[in-house]
Amino acid sequence: WGPAWYAEGRAEHGAEQAAGPAGEASFLRDDADHAVLDGIRTGRLLNVDRLLHADPATFQRRSALYAQCRSFYRFLAADPVKLAVLHDAVRSLGEPPAPRDGAVDRRGGKFASPCAWALVQAYGPSEGLERAWREAASKATPRWLEPIRSAQRVGETIVCAAFPESNAML
Repeated sequence: WGPAWYAEGRAEHGAEQAAGPAGEASFLRDDADHAVLDGIRTGRLLNVDRLLHADPATFQRRSALYAQCRSFYRFLAADPVKLAVLHDAVRSLGEPPAPRDGAVDRRGGKFASPCAWALVQAYGPSEGLERAWREAASKATPRWLEPIRSAQRVGETIVCAAFPESNAML
């Protein structure tokens, strides 16, 4: 029932942590990092205020939103003390009431503002978070040279891949 940045970001971060050291270099993380770097480069990265209230149902490409949620939550998790304060603040909000039988579950959207308040309580104003997150995200170094994973640097070697009957170009 949490907003996407919190629910999806936390789930993705938990999956990375569960994967252990190999999770740090996962293909999915590389793809997410590419999406965020592309968003920074093209000016399509959501600002923090928009991300905090983003409704996945309104996105044509949810993967781009989820990549930003993952990146933002990973940035937040880099400060475990503040992250614990955030979790405590979110818990203090209580669980929103469940929807009536047959009704669409809109708790994520309704809970976006209280969760944004909890974030500010833990990390401070969104403007500072915005700058720090963008700076941290811009330092991502995906192993793959392209988001579609057709070329990868392995040491000093470049490995190219392509679908059967097509060409890999570098």
